[in-house]
Amino acid sequence: MHESKGIKFHMNAAVQSAEPTSGRSDHVGAVKLKDGTIIPADVVIMAVGIGPATRFLKESDFRLEKDGGVSVDKHMQVKGVKDVYATGKSM
Repeated sequence: MHESKGIKFHMNAAVQSAEPTSGRSDHVGAVKLKDGTIIPADVVIMAVGIGPATRFLKESDFRLEKDGGVSVDKHMQVKGVKDVYATGKSM
């Protein structure tokens, strides 16, 4: 769904630096990846983590994946659970 709206995901990419906007050293204008790729940006959202924080769900009715994650659909709704949404990987 997000990709159909023009959003691009760079999974497993390593950021080398945030490059300033031309003439505005206090605003990010691009992100430079360690492989040399430069991605122009108006807004930068960075997420960092080591894995899903879902241990508290083990004793619940939520079905956890092998990696501990929660499976979601293309609208980020938890599969099989009404009105519950999560960031995650669509399966």
